[in-house]
Amino acid sequence: MYYVIEAVRWGEDGHIAQVRWHTVSFDGERVHRGASTVAPVVDAAEVCRSSEVRVFVDGDTGRFFRMKACPEGIDAEVDDAGTPLRSRMAHLPTF
Repeated sequence: MYYVIEAVRWGEDGHIAQVRWHTVSFDGERVHRGASTVAPVVDAAEVCRSSEVRVFVDGDTGRFFRMKACPEGIDAEVDDAGTPLRSRMAHLPTF
């Protein structure tokens, strides 16, 4: 099972304050999408420590980057270009 971030709420400090996400699991035959829920960044960081959290991006089907826990809450794994998190997540809706 992994989590997919589908929208973010940015805090006044420029870091992610909340995420809207859903789970994805595979039972051997079917892919199951869980219900969307909103989680504070503290809870998202805890999940990042124990489960895979993905953000899907434009391009080839299945293209994504992973999120990780950090002192500010959550951040993306570094890409080769060193793109800032807000730029990498600009395609996601905000709420």
